[in-house]
Amino acid sequence: MPLLVRRAIIATKLEAAEGVDQMAVPGTADAATQLLVGNPVVTMEAEEIERDIVVQHLSHIGMVVGSRWGGISFTTEMRGRAAIPTSAAPLRDNPLLIACGLSPTYAAGSAVYKPNTTVASSAGLSTATIYAFIDGILHPLTGGRGNLQINATSGRFGIFNWTFQGIWRKMAGTTAATAGIIDAAMPAASFDTFGTKPPPVLGCQFNIHAFSAIVQAVTTDLGNTIEKRDSLTQDNGIAGMLITNRKITGRVNPEAVLRASHDFWQRWQDGTTGAADVVVGATAGNIIRLKYPNVQYGKPGWGDRNGVRTYEIPFMANANSDAGDDEFELHFL
Repeated sequence: MPLLVRRAIIATKLEAAEGVDQMAVPGTADAATQLLVGNPVVTMEAEEIERDIVVQHLSHIGMVVGSRWGGISFTTEMRGRAAIPTSAAPLRDNPLLIACGLSPTYAAGSAVYKPNTTVASSAGLSTATIYAFIDGILHPLTGGRGNLQINATSGRFGIFNWTFQGIWRKMAGTTAATAGIIDAAMPAASFDTFGTKPPPVLGCQFNIHAFSAIVQAVTTDLGNTIEKRDSLTQDNGIAGMLITNRKITGRVNPEAVLRASHDFWQRWQDGTTGAADVVVGATAGNIIRLKYPNVQYGKPGWGDRNGVRTYEIPFMANANSDAGDDEFELHFL
């Protein structure tokens, strides 16, 4: 029987200890862990080592599979959960956000995620178990750490693009060389509610460097560098994954204006910094705010949108204090 692209379930849970599978029963997914995702893509990563030996012929003599790890990418909708997230009732995206090096602070009317260097590089409460059920085949990834890209385009709804790396966990009782990749029936669905729809990117609040530009899209990339920790004592040659660096960048495409209105060119040349702010949605429990306290423009370029000249402006979100970890905030309101 063929496997269908439309039949897939992604479930995730924050790990109590790095690399320790948090799902209750191997081959299943706990209730309240399943995500509404799009375009899930699973990859098997490995070092394939050629046997570069000189012999009397030109025939290939094979290779050896060395270190093995896994990757998974997918999208989720940029939306809230109808009620303000709390520590007791967080977003289902919460394990993913933390595994991307962000840490939440909860208040009466908000949940605010900010970069956290300790979370990004520590061994506890900062990695995610991710189960990918691909219509009968289960890929259980543990020790997952990743990167987040955000796209908010006018007339559509916002998208979170997730990319993770981790270890394909070997299930108890399995002996296959392909780690924990096993046949497993799709679990009973317990998705987050379909009723909370993502707010369209319409009527938004937006400003950058105190200028209310006419912008079609804002993109953001956490820019996490994910590195594997090589270890000869591990069966797969890897002790885990770490976020070793972060460079948050983005891009906006405002309609072009005269320099007298807002001088993108001079501000780029002088290295001038300023705040940027995007608010999407208007209903409490489903409002998302992207806040950048200290933005610096990259090199401006020209663009064309429906016959109107635009600027293509890359930007960098820089530290806003000596302590750092304050260059970006993701609010759920």
